[in-house]
Amino acid sequence: MGKVILVCLLGGLITVALAFGVSFLYTLATQNVVLKNYGILKHEIGYDPGNITVEEVDRIAEALTSAIYFDSESKKTVDVTKEDERYEVFLYCADTVRNNREAFEVYADLRNDVQKSFPDNKVVINLVINTHDNVVKRLE
Repeated sequence: MGKVILVCLLGGLITVALAFGVSFLYTLATQNVVLKNYGILKHEIGYDPGNITVEEVDRIAEALTSAIYFDSESKKTVDVTKEDERYEVFLYCADTVRNNREAFEVYADLRNDVQKSFPDNKVVINLVINTHDNVVKRLE
């Protein structure tokens, strides 16, 4: 019985240590991300100020507002990065977007509208589900 209790305690300790380790690494990975709010609903754009300037983020917010993505009906969260002269915009979507052709067309139109605001830079829209790394569609 003593060995069973010891194994349970060790398993619990390992689980707690792993949970704290993952939490610590996640905090380190996201500590450079800044959120900026726009509009009445306080739409959010997350960005790393070491990667993209606040002026560029403001221009992207203006383009998303002009394209009526940032609207007054539902709050949206977007992440933005810059790779050379290309803006990568990450839009968080529901899982249903994965197989919905009509949704892709709406997002393709959005990309084209945002692109008009950046004639000297390429704009790429990444449709993501749940996390920034789970890109289900890339619109260039």
